[in-house]
Amino acid sequence: MCAQWSGEPALLNQRVCRLRNFSPNVLPEFIFFVLQKELEKIHNTTAFVTVKHISSKQIAAICIPLPPLEEQRRVVRFLYTATKIERHAEAARAKAHAIIAALFLDTFGDPATNPKGWPVIKLEEAISFGPQNGLYRPATDYGGGVRILRIDSFDDGTIGDQVALKRLRLDKINS
Repeated sequence: MCAQWSGEPALLNQRVCRLRNFSPNVLPEFIFFVLQKELEKIHNTTAFVTVKHISSKQIAAICIPLPPLEEQRRVVRFLYTATKIERHAEAARAKAHAIIAALFLDTFGDPATNPKGWPVIKLEEAISFGPQNGLYRPATDYGGGVRILRIDSFDDGTIGDQVALKRLRLDKINS
């Protein structure tokens, strides 16, 4: 008997390892979540998008904690709920991004064509000094102050958790 795929659309290649015939004290969905985390660790990624080559022997050798079946069910319910919330949050962020872009265009017009006829100035006229590549401050200036954006603040083109942004104390910057 052949099982039907019930997940999201997916692409597979010739390197597929099928896990089957689980013992009665193992919930396959629990193994899925555990393996997902283990593969993320192995490939140093948080997105389960592309997995570099890993052999079936390597997969079989992964050690996993195995709580009682009822605890596995509880963990799976929790992680399914968390996954669903994450999908909804991603959809909400995408909608918010689209709304913000639309509001900007509606309010200010397209900066490239300037249909509202706003005065145009060079960026150097709008800032007190710069621009410069990066902000180089001693390590002692970090930890307090204002949140700053750095290259590591971005993930796939979006700003991550703003609460986690590094903070920098800036009294005055000399050019």
